[in-house]
Amino acid sequence: MRIALVTVSFPVASEAFIVNEIDALCGEGVSIDVFPMLQRPATDLTGRLQPLLDNQQVRVRTPSSNPGATDKQGAVLAALWLVRHILPTLFYSPLEGIKALVLLSRTLWIHRQIQHESYDLVHCAWGHHPASVGALAKRFTPIPVTLFLGSYDLDRPGPLTRWLYHRADRVLTHAKVNRSLLRSRLGSGAEVSVIYRGVHLPRHPPSHTTSEDLQLVFAGRLTKQKGAMDALETLRIVRARCGDGKLLVAGDGPQARALRDQAQAAGISSWVRFTGFLPQEDLFAELGRAHFLLLPSRDPGERLPNVVKEAMAMGAFPVVYPSAGLSELLGPEHDPFIVESPETMAEAVLTAWRQPNVRQALVQSGYERIERDFQIHQSARQLAALWGSLQPMDGGKH
Repeated sequence: MRIALVTVSFPVASEAFIVNEIDALCGEGVSIDVFPMLQRPATDLTGRLQPLLDNQQVRVRTPSSNPGATDKQGAVLAALWLVRHILPTLFYSPLEGIKALVLLSRTLWIHRQIQHESYDLVHCAWGHHPASVGALAKRFTPIPVTLFLGSYDLDRPGPLTRWLYHRADRVLTHAKVNRSLLRSRLGSGAEVSVIYRGVHLPRHPPSHTTSEDLQLVFAGRLTKQKGAMDALETLRIVRARCGDGKLLVAGDGPQARALRDQAQAAGISSWVRFTGFLPQEDLFAELGRAHFLLLPSRDPGERLPNVVKEAMAMGAFPVVYPSAGLSELLGPEHDPFIVESPETMAEAVLTAWRQPNVRQALVQSGYERIERDFQIHQSARQLAALWGSLQPMDGGKH
């Protein structure tokens, strides 16, 4: 099965899960051409895909790598249809409309490749700009199209996302709670499938760190909504109450300088380590050494965050702010550790720290939940099976 996967950028450090999914899908016999809407310098995330890139089971397609054929009449029709659907965006979201027009040439180029090559399915990894390609494929080709919605594209869907939502062969999302959100924001009628985003499990269940020091980790983009400032304040309170605690802050972002200044002003800089962005393997190692993951995020798109799954897989105990769908990931026994402020986060950390047997039992049940429901190879198998079910009954190519 050969898939055209359309995404915004590839690879992106904050979207390592897409690289993981592609890797796992190839293990299910799927060949994937990745079409990024934006062309950015490659990062080391492609390293694990290198063998697949070498044997062309995965290809990253850009105009510079393959100009492709041009059907002038078809291109004009597609362009006119696309512009007609983009224009309304200029009135209620001018910036998004301008971006869509700037990306018009790339959108049409990807559409031409899909028309002229033999793909079994087009998958839009996001709404918004990738949905423009999916909409063209649905309007002008017989190829099945699937659309993933699950973050800002679900919260603020544009006209082409709405158009494709009602016409895609299947809409995918990564949390059951999103089904009701999709219905309320985009209407009923679309066939929606939930496939959890899986993570890699260590080969053996984590045997936790023997460090006697209280080890905390914050991992995420350093923005106001992600809550790294609250993680610093949590550490300050924890140290004030028990005289122990160190925090590792993994990530980059616009608040990086302000966070360092805040740590200095709060008198905790000696117990905070800023690493910048960490490759996934290094982050896993840090989570394996940590006692707690802190995720004080107020980002409305924070549904079933992968970093919480990764922490659970590696044996770090998650203490988090509320977000939609957490009950699908954390059992009811974890409710006391879903908190809403640095003060209650610090209290939850200290409560769990002082009850190691209770903490370890919850860590073990969390690992078992990931093992049962959130393994990357399970997710890839489900997705490959769904894509296969959308193929023509005669098995013919499009």
